[in-house]
Amino acid sequence: MTTPPCYACGKEARFDELPPRERIAFDQYWRVAHSFNTAVPGWLVLLPRRHVTAVHDLTDAEAGALGLW
Repeated sequence: MTTPPCYACGKEARFDELPPRERIAFDQYWRVAHSFNTAVPGWLVLLPRRHVTAVHDLTDAEAGALGLW
């Protein structure tokens, strides 16, 4: 069984080409993107700029920056 590619990481790999809705705000560790197909219009998501699967996988710097967001 293979793992499907990570959607967020695929977008991050093309960061400079992303439309504004995919990089509303960003820093070294996080980016804000507009989420489509949700029950709430205008829903935004905060995404890590590297692949992580759980909060405990964040580095101290990433966790600290998350707190500022």
